Amino acid sequence: MKEHLKKYLGWYIMIPSIYLAFVGQTEIWLIIFVCLIKIPPFDLVGRYEDWLERKFRPEENAEKIREKLKVKPRWVRVAFIIGVLILLVLWTLYAPECELC
Repeated sequence: MKEHLKKYLGWYIMIPSIYLAFVGQTEIWLIIFVCLIKIPPFDLVGRYEDWLERKFRPEENAEKIREKLKVKPRWVRVAFIIGVLILLVLWTLYAPECELC
């Protein structure tokens, strides 16, 4: 039953929502949009994240950076780490806060 719901939950929400949208409930289009974005089997956000991970391969890029830093002198590694920490602090201070949080 759990696997069945994971596979078809989006359809169980989508079909009644489409009916209600055409009957006259105009706010239901938001439900249809959210269903297409996040609920399986549609899950466009999850598919996009999978595509990004396949395309950019973050683990491989991180390994390349680590290997390059191992060859550099110690002061370059320390400067790189300090630069990353400064960027993280600046990002947390000046990044816009989430409106939903």
